[in-house]
Amino acid sequence: MGGSRYEKVQGALHGVGVSVIGGAVTTGGAAIPLLFTVNLVMFKEMGFFILFTALWGVFFSFVQLVPVLMVCGPVGETGDIRALVRRVRGAPSPPESSTTDAGTRAV
Repeated sequence: MGGSRYEKVQGALHGVGVSVIGGAVTTGGAAIPLLFTVNLVMFKEMGFFILFTALWGVFFSFVQLVPVLMVCGPVGETGDIRALVRRVRGAPSPPESSTTDAGTRAV
C-alpha cells in the first residue's frame, strides 16, 4: 500500500483507531470498580495500575506515536510485505500514483 506518511497514518487511524479507544475504555471501565474498594488495598492498587496503564497506552499511541510516524514514518512501499514478495519473485511493481506528501493528488 503506497502513499504518503499522512495517508498511511490516516488509514491506520481509520482502521484500528476505534478499536484501540474501545479497548482502553473497556479496560479503564473494568478498573473503576476496583478503585472504590475500601478494606482491600491490593484491589485498589490493582485498579490504579490497570486504569493508568490504559490511559498511558492511549496517550503514547495517539499523542506520541502518530505524530512521530507522520514526521519520519515509511513512505511508498517501504515496510510493505507484499512489495517485498513481489521483488523476491521478480514481478514488476505497480505504477506509482502521483501524490504529494500532503495527501493531495498532483495534477
